[in-house]
This record gives sequence, structure tokens and C-alpha cells, in this order.
Amino acid sequence: MAPGVLFGLVMGGAGLFSWAIARPLARRAAKIRTWVSATADVVWWTQRGTTQVRVMAACWIVIGFLIAVLSLTAGL
Repeated sequence: MAPGVLFGLVMGGAGLFSWAIARPLARRAAKIRTWVSATADVVWWTQRGTTQVRVMAACWIVIGFLIAVLSLTAGL
């Protein structure tokens, strides 16, 4: 397997993992925010954080898939 294909698959896997842990990660970050601000809305910050992590994870998945496919086709 070409190194680019392996890198692309690992990057896509990291994106899938990030997608899976987005909600608990964002919830924990929102709870930490309450340490700084007593009026922080945990539900809103959890939703916002989840969206941010999932957008980043989707980018990793797409970029990883493209790297894997392009590396695979470059080796033909």
C-alpha cells in the first residue's frame, strides 16, 4: 500500500473518530466555560461546539478520502 493511501485512510479515520466524539467533547468544553462565566448557556455552547467539531471532522474525512484516491490512482 502506498504511503499516501495509508495517510489518507488514517486521516479519514481520524475524521470519523472526531465525528463520533464531537458531542461529548463539546459538552465537556461547555461545562468548562461555566467555570469562567456563571451565565454561560451550556446547551447552546454544546450545540455550537458540536457543529464546529463536526465541520472540521467532515473536512478531514473528505481530504483524507481525496488523498487516498489520488495516491491510489497516481500509483497506477
